[in-house]
Amino acid sequence: MSTYGNQLEELHELVALTRRALAPRGTLPEDQAMPTLFDQPSTATTRHEAAESIREIAPTLREKVYAFIAEHPGVTDERIAESLGMNPSTVRPRRLELERAGRIEAAGASKTRSGRRAVGWRAADA
Repeated sequence: MSTYGNQLEELHELVALTRRALAPRGTLPEDQAMPTLFDQPSTATTRHEAAESIREIAPTLREKVYAFIAEHPGVTDERIAESLGMNPSTVRPRRLELERAGRIEAAGASKTRSGRRAVGWRAADA
């Protein structure tokens, strides 16, 4: 049996053991399926759904991010998100789009609130 086959067999064994351990307490009825990692949407699916959900406003968000970077050279993603009231997971893709388009460039590094080093950004024409 392949390594994958062995791992799958071990996973099924673990599920069976967990079911037996939980069933006497009544927390998992026998007819209820145990959720698995495979029941969750894939990261790619959720990423595409997220992109689709903001498709219409992405250009506006991108321009807000660009304007803030142009006005505050050396600004980090963290500060952009905080200052514009945006989620970091919205800011970073917009900033990546700007970088790929050549509209912004790295401008050194600074520390975040947690003390980690982060890249600062500036408008490429600055």
